[in-house]
Amino acid sequence: MLHNITENSPIDLLLNTGGGDVDACEKLVTLMLSRVGTQRFRVIVPDLAKSAGTLMALAANKIIMSDTSELGRIDPQYLMKDARGNDFMMSVVSYLAAFEEHARALRGNPTDAFALLMMDGFDARMVHKFQGMRDRVRVFAERLLTRHGAPASTISEYLLDSLRWKTHGQPINHADAKEIGLPIEYLAPLDERWERYWSLYCQQRYHLDSLKAEGADKIFESVYASQIV
Repeated sequence: MLHNITENSPIDLLLNTGGGDVDACEKLVTLMLSRVGTQRFRVIVPDLAKSAGTLMALAANKIIMSDTSELGRIDPQYLMKDARGNDFMMSVVSYLAAFEEHARALRGNPTDAFALLMMDGFDARMVHKFQGMRDRVRVFAERLLTRHGAPASTISEYLLDSLRWKTHGQPINHADAKEIGLPIEYLAPLDERWERYWSLYCQQRYHLDSLKAEGADKIFESVYASQIV
């Protein structure tokens, strides 16, 4: 989609995603910013830009949201197995928060039976791995935010905060996002511009739903080309 966009051109990205891989996110953001150069990069969120989608939005000079729009926590998720061998997604930040809570308890009282029992459930190698994953996301987020002068450390900590946001999927609406310093432009649902964004999004969703029987679940569209996979 970027092949037809010359360098140093403004880009509008209509983004709807539940998230995904941080490595893929970084590559996509790098590609877009290489085209944008010193021009404007604007992200429009009609519905969801969660997790890695929120990370992508952090690169924007302006994030356009309305009442239906939501961002999310940027804490990485890691596939693990429970005691019965069932797969589940573990929040890296929540895992580390639990580890640090029990470690503090033991530092205060080395004979704390409950803390000792809970610490048996943590793997030192996994803790080290998760710390690296968390720190990578934080550094990446701060680098994107610094690009347009946003309060990088404040915003990144807020979006990683498992105490403020109890679940990975909890919505962060336009008011929350603006409060922490993100460059939000709010458009009311009946604003003429928003109605056009919403109409385009709904048409894309309708078209994609009609193709799901053929295995399609994503659409990439620009003024020059469309691709459905």
